[in-house]
Amino acid sequence: MGQNRLAIVVTSILLTVVITVGLTPLNDTPVPLRQDYYDIYLMNQDTTGPTIHTWGISNNVVERVPFTVWANVTDEGVGVRNVSVYITAPNYTLVEELIYNGSYYQKQLDPFLFEGEYRLQIRAYDMNNNTRTSGLIFVTITSIEDVPVDEGITMPVVVTTSILLAIIVIMAALLYEKRTQVN
Repeated sequence: MGQNRLAIVVTSILLTVVITVGLTPLNDTPVPLRQDYYDIYLMNQDTTGPTIHTWGISNNVVERVPFTVWANVTDEGVGVRNVSVYITAPNYTLVEELIYNGSYYQKQLDPFLFEGEYRLQIRAYDMNNNTRTSGLIFVTITSIEDVPVDEGITMPVVVTTSILLAIIVIMAALLYEKRTQVN
């Protein structure tokens, strides 16, 4: 039995040496980077956030009127994942994701319903979660207390009442004059 164990140990050592020597050339050969893994390699290298070239508001932002926020955002690395507008209002904060329309990101937003100052800013994320934040745009909403005047309705009413008032004043003056002449 001692010889069998010795033979097994010697055979195992020889096989280990032969296999190790035979596989050494395989370990020295560089494995080519497949195209499938190229994107993963790039994702690991991208550490810069997207670029917010320009952004703004279409239409005037007034009370109870919808408006559109737009942004021109690109990313030189792995691509843009998300572009959102952050709105800080007098009583709440709102985040709305902008939708890419083929040229830029945009979203029509519901009107602001309350008076006060609103702060809008764009935040963009790329696929690696790198972030870029824009500057602020301030919007102040004030309530319109003056009712718009429709001249087509108000002018005839004003003219008619003015004429009637003038007639009443003239009649009162004539009556007063007659009374003062009699006495």
